[in-house]
Amino acid sequence: MFKERSEGWVESMVKVKVCGLTSAEEAEMVCDLGVDFLGVINQVDVSTPREVDMAKAEDIIETVPKDVKSVIITMVEELEKLKIMEKKFDPDYIQLHSEPSESQLKNLKKNIETGIIGVLSISSNHNDSEQLISKAKRRAEIVDLLLLDTEGPHEGYRMTHNWDISSKIVNSLETEVILAGGLTSANVEEAVETVDPYAVDVASGVESKPGKKSLKLVKEFIERGEN
Repeated sequence: MFKERSEGWVESMVKVKVCGLTSAEEAEMVCDLGVDFLGVINQVDVSTPREVDMAKAEDIIETVPKDVKSVIITMVEELEKLKIMEKKFDPDYIQLHSEPSESQLKNLKKNIETGIIGVLSISSNHNDSEQLISKAKRRAEIVDLLLLDTEGPHEGYRMTHNWDISSKIVNSLETEVILAGGLTSANVEEAVETVDPYAVDVASGVESKPGKKSLKLVKEFIERGEN
């Protein structure tokens, strides 16, 4: 059953996306704090304490209220498997975190009704903005939202990248951009000021231990990300 937001909640200018929820109870509490997107990780090729099986993912998605966008984060690229996930979860978005090719993205976009969040990874020491801007433009023409993440050896890699490059990408696109990669309540204000993204994304940066969200840190992140 869908649940309504707590009384007094006010929509923020910069959206907040919290990912890697591992239980329906945790997801409900995080939604009550005022997030705009809630992400659930299912079927990825990396080891992470934030991945859940399909049954638990379905339970979590069912708790998401109507005014919060639900996101399935996956590395599945096969169309038929994604259609199964689309039918089972009925999410608002599917985030393709494996970064499929542009031709694959076009095929998926043509055959999937759910919104698609594309991903562009930026290494922590990358300074060639022109190459990345060109790649971002090609991907942004296909997907509904583009997420800029820090390239790393595993999910939850807590490193930022060159936000000046992210800012240039944001300014070059019409597609809305979500900024991710090493964000915490300590740096999200600077990130928003530098990049001016549509939304900011956090997972490990608001955890008390791997896979366990701290409501205090989530609340701080939302408050500082909005300002």
